[in-house]
Amino acid sequence: MHKFSILLLLLALVQPALAADEALGIGDSVPQMALPDQFGVQHRLGQEPGQGPERVLFAADRPGSRLAQQALAGWDSDRMRAARLDYVADISGMPAPITRLFALPALKKLPYPVLLIQDADGGAMLPHRGNQATLITVADGHITAIDYFEAAAPLRDALGD
Repeated sequence: MHKFSILLLLLALVQPALAADEALGIGDSVPQMALPDQFGVQHRLGQEPGQGPERVLFAADRPGSRLAQQALAGWDSDRMRAARLDYVADISGMPAPITRLFALPALKKLPYPVLLIQDADGGAMLPHRGNQATLITVADGHITAIDYFEAAAPLRDALGD
C-alpha cells in the first residue's frame, strides 16, 4: 500500500466526522500529516500547540498554483520558515508522465519547498475554490481563518510582502 494512502486512512480514523467530500472549516482541528516536497523530502503539515500561528497556502488546481507562485515571487525557504508558511499544491490530477517530465523539474527550480498532494483524495479535506489560492491560518491546532484569493497582489499583501 502506498505510504500516502496509509496516511489518508489514518486521517480518516482521526477525523471520523469529516466526510471525504467535506473540507475543513474554521474551528476544526487540523490533523498532523506528512507530505513530500518536490525533492521527496517529507514535511509535517499541522502545527504543534504553543508555537504560534501557522499559515498554509493551498493550491488545488493549476490556476491556484500560478497565483500562489506569483505571490511567492522573491521568497525562499528561510523566509517561508520565518513566516511559518507552508505551500501545498495538489498535483493529483496530473498524469504521472507529465508530473515526472515537466512539473517536478519546474518545481525543483523554485527556491522554497512545495509540499505535494499526489493522491486524488488527499486535498479534499483542505478548503478550496476553483481557480483560487487558499490561505489557511492555524493556531493551537485549529483553523482560525480561511481566505480565498483570485489575484496575486492581494495574496502577496496578505502574506506580508
